[in-house]
Order: sequence, then C-alpha cells, then structure tokens
Amino acid sequence: MSLDQDSQADAPQAEGSATKRAPAWCAELNDNYCKLRKLELPPAGYNGQGKLKFAEIAVANPESYILWDASRDAPPGYGLKVAGKKTYILRRKVIGKSMLSKVGNVADFAKIQDARAKAAE
Repeated sequence: MSLDQDSQADAPQAEGSATKRAPAWCAELNDNYCKLRKLELPPAGYNGQGKLKFAEIAVANPESYILWDASRDAPPGYGLKVAGKKTYILRRKVIGKSMLSKVGNVADFAKIQDARAKAAE
C-alpha cells in the first residue's frame, strides 16, 4: 500500500462526499448538563463506562457541535446545538433531505421537558 492509499484509508468520509463529517455525539441530556456545555470545551470522546467526556483545556478556534439526546423521553432527532448560543434542535427528513429546525434557545425554556414537549408537537 502506498503512502497516498494509507492517508486515504485513515480519513473517514461519507461515500460520494469530499468533506469530513463531524462525529455524532450522544448523551442523556438534562437541564444541568445542557447549561454546563461550552463551545470552547467540545466533546473529546467516550470514557470506559460509555459516558461522553469533554476537553479539559479550552480549544483554540472551536467549532459548533451537536449533542443528540439519548433519553427515552426525547422525540427522535432531538438534540442540543452548542455554538455561539445553545439551541435545542430537531432533525427531520423532508422529501428525502435532512433538515435541522430550531426548537428554541436553552434560555427560553425553564426545563428541558418543556423543550422536548414543544419539539414533539
């Protein structure tokens, strides 16, 4: 295998796509968990117990990320987008295309159950 083939094999890419996909992070979201998330401290992976762990040192030039809700009370496709603001989102397929719709900012809801209920409507 040549050097070019090695570097291509290591780079996970969606079939037919030239861009690298961001990893899908999943966790059971609750009020406190959502409020503690920061853009500068993105997910770093999963620990031995399967729980999501985050960077301990602030990252330079952070990118937005999405945490999908693994709670059984959450509607399918429900998550938290951490960018300049933290926003509850809902992912749906419309005419075969994946669409992200905004449920509302974290600050707009007293409890995550209220945001889940609005997303389920």
